[in-house]
Amino acid sequence: MYIRAQLFIWLFLLTAKAQHPKAVFWYEDQRWADSVLNSMSLEQKIGQLYMVAAYSNKDEKHFKELRQMIEKYHIGGLIFFQGTPVKQVEMTNALQQISKIPLMVAMDAEWGAAMRLKTLSALPWAMTIGATADTLIAFEVGREIARQCRRLGVHINFGPVADLNTNPYNPIINARSFGEDPAQVAMLAQAYAHGQQRLRILACAKHFPGHGDTKDDSHLTLPTVIQSADRIKSTELSPFVQLANAGIGSIMVAHLNIPSLDDSGTPSSLSTKVINDLLIKQMGFDGLVFTDALNMKGATSARLRENIDLTALLAGVDVLLMSENVPAGVAAIKAAIESGKLPQEVLNQKVKKILQAKYWMGLHDYKPVPTEQLDQDLNSKEIDNIRFKTAIKANTLLINRGKTLPILPPYKGKALMLTSGEPDSVMLTYFNTILPTEVKQFDSSSTLYILNTLWRYEYVFILTAPSGKNPWVKIKVPESLNRFITLASLQNPVIWIHMGNPYDLMNNEALKHTSAVVVTYQNNLETGMALLNQVFGHSSFSGTLPVRILPDFPMGYGLQTPSYPVIGFATPNIAGFNQSLLYSIDKIALDGIGYGAYPGCQVLVARNGQIVYYKTFGNLTYSKGSPPVSPETLYDLASVTKIAASVPAIMHLVQIGKISLDGKIGDYLPQSRGTNKEHLAIRDILTHRAGLQAWIPFYQATVSQKVWRPGVYSTVRTFEYPYQVADSMFISRNYKDTILKKIFESPLGEHGKYLYSDLGYYLLKEIFEQTSNQTLDQWLYANVYQKIGANTLSFNPLTKFDRHRIAPTEWDQSFRNQLIQGYVHDQGAAMLGGVAGHAGLFGNAVDLARMMLLYTNGGIYANHQIFDSLVIKEFIRCQYCAEGNRRGIGFDKPQLSGQGPTCGCLSFESFGHTGFTGTLAWADPEEKIVYIFLSNRVHPDATNEKLLRGAYRTRIQQVIYDALKQ
Repeated sequence: MYIRAQLFIWLFLLTAKAQHPKAVFWYEDQRWADSVLNSMSLEQKIGQLYMVAAYSNKDEKHFKELRQMIEKYHIGGLIFFQGTPVKQVEMTNALQQISKIPLMVAMDAEWGAAMRLKTLSALPWAMTIGATADTLIAFEVGREIARQCRRLGVHINFGPVADLNTNPYNPIINARSFGEDPAQVAMLAQAYAHGQQRLRILACAKHFPGHGDTKDDSHLTLPTVIQSADRIKSTELSPFVQLANAGIGSIMVAHLNIPSLDDSGTPSSLSTKVINDLLIKQMGFDGLVFTDALNMKGATSARLRENIDLTALLAGVDVLLMSENVPAGVAAIKAAIESGKLPQEVLNQKVKKILQAKYWMGLHDYKPVPTEQLDQDLNSKEIDNIRFKTAIKANTLLINRGKTLPILPPYKGKALMLTSGEPDSVMLTYFNTILPTEVKQFDSSSTLYILNTLWRYEYVFILTAPSGKNPWVKIKVPESLNRFITLASLQNPVIWIHMGNPYDLMNNEALKHTSAVVVTYQNNLETGMALLNQVFGHSSFSGTLPVRILPDFPMGYGLQTPSYPVIGFATPNIAGFNQSLLYSIDKIALDGIGYGAYPGCQVLVARNGQIVYYKTFGNLTYSKGSPPVSPETLYDLASVTKIAASVPAIMHLVQIGKISLDGKIGDYLPQSRGTNKEHLAIRDILTHRAGLQAWIPFYQATVSQKVWRPGVYSTVRTFEYPYQVADSMFISRNYKDTILKKIFESPLGEHGKYLYSDLGYYLLKEIFEQTSNQTLDQWLYANVYQKIGANTLSFNPLTKFDRHRIAPTEWDQSFRNQLIQGYVHDQGAAMLGGVAGHAGLFGNAVDLARMMLLYTNGGIYANHQIFDSLVIKEFIRCQYCAEGNRRGIGFDKPQLSGQGPTCGCLSFESFGHTGFTGTLAWADPEEKIVYIFLSNRVHPDATNEKLLRGAYRTRIQQVIYDALKQ
């Protein structure tokens, strides 16, 4: 699809030059333009030459002034600046109603309507697009800008900027340019222009003949271009020539002093040599010629013998933009026509050209613009998609010593991130979910203290994030930060991420001491998500510099990295969801808290390996002042332990041939021989058809009237009582044998009849540990969790994490006589010291999602092949559907009928598990969706069944699939 689209763009660019040398609007029926022209008075014709500034955020006085301009001077167009979408549309409709000839409405919307209007999201800047070198992205940006313009009742966007940014100190062009290479700028500008004109929004190339190689701002003074005529024509002029040949509808002339083209000192916007001789005659351009704003100092500072508006028209201009004095200009133009200085036929040619453009824009059949849902229409999901796609292709890796990036699991330690500027808070939160990171604002007064504590961190990130409001925002990297980077690099890998203009890094000596440097050109959420994906390996770096960064990095430079099957991030829109519908999950999650189904929860949705929704709600408990749930909160996963711990362990043994799924318990567990469990098949145990009892309340035999039986527990850890059950509660090392004995002695039910049971998982844990000579928890951490970066997945989490990070479960009043926090809720698992096959695992939503992604990736995560894909398929497959048993091997599956663990709205290829404490992990390979719900619904009492009654987990799942269909 991508290749076909690129070929389409290229074919258009090639055929445009061959078949469409004229401006795009000349290929329309001209009868309307001729008819209107023939009916116009001289004053009306002169008025059509003017486009005046309009502001929807100004008062009634401003509106009356515009009304007078229309009624008295018959102006032909408006250029809108600051305001809001609704106010602008209302103002446009009102003024169009007044005008006898429909007004041609324009905006400076180089990166979308957000360049001028509040409440809107911006599209990528030209330099960012330049870093992609991708014509399809340029086309999509242009088309989306056009869509916004049409929705606003705007007919011209003053873009693309076709200037070459050959001067890094240019104060006004800079990131508004696609770059400094003439061929690349021309290619991208043409694609951008075609994207606009495809939707009949007139494109306008600016600032002719090239404003890039200047050091001054023409808003403030008249900049001088010192280059020779040959250099200008071969370099700066090149994109304009190609755009003119491709049929662009208009060109804007800059206010520049270019002695090599006109040695009179006349600004280029008023110069006959530049406009009439070069642009119109030599280049053959027949589209609309606009002045840049005539109230800019670059124009008003010129010493002219006659009126500036008239001078511009005599030089070859068609449309006078933002004249300082319309009445005086109209009078001067009228006098020039009457005297013959400006021939009547020249005026008619210019007016017909304007009318012909209006016909092409559809103004011959003008209709008012509706305001209903205007903001929603303008903030389309396509903007998110474009920003994300652009960032993925634009973000540029400049330095990567020792292949520091991407950072892949296992993660050895935590990171320190020092920020400067305005980093996105969501990006920082997501960053911490991948690699535990301490974030601090850089402060030069504390650098010595930080340097002395760097031994605690594996990585040091420097994040400089200028405001993303506009492309002129630049920062000067403080010398104190440069010194810190130099010193920090003596003991730590330093990774510098600059979410701004690459020119900010020019002549920076600290770059030489970094392990990695990334430039993202812009600072917004989508760019941050793309960056995370690249830093942690989900996506590759491929962007290249569209400009030079002196003295070290040439234009076109950029390092590449591979991508890996690891978890990443995206917005819902990017992943194909209806974002507003998906966000209705919030209400369901909050309703559950209000109903008392759980005090708090984590909800995660991922698609195509990218997290698109990850939110936390509520608190750890119902108590006032209880800490809020955060992404770092760990939950007791309960029976999800089966698929996140026991299943991978058994998979491993099957994969290496140590056990067979159809092997019997007695084949691998000697102490089972001679019992009624000896001949139970592992496959039957894992599909809950072995006839085992549902559970055995082992703890009841060890307590009497809330008093512990002597010899079973101790209040202190000793050699004889090594396994902790709860605070100040340790169980005898031999009691595990008692538990196994009770299982072996328990009666069996009917073989083949489905009955969900935990008991088989006690036995499977024993099989694994005796077969592998390793404890279950140690093997999982070393061989699975570390390799996928799931560092929160752990048994007995208090040995690794602070208690305040762990959601408590039940106030246990029948066994442990305390609030259970950091210890497994399941009594049997607790009596095994917290490590069991059926329960005991803790973790957060992201790490559990990693585990589910490992399964959907066919056993691969990052650069580790952990499981064989065929083994995974066998475990996921429904084993006995014909018998009405929906289970896979260890995995639960969607219900065959009626109610069950899922919404019933997803593929039967999906798999997962639920947990007694209020947890759920589910993966759908067909739609590539992973859904995690974690809560502590058993707090403060395990008899609370409101989670099930309210069906909150399945209702959220229904929303996920509904949002995918919209």
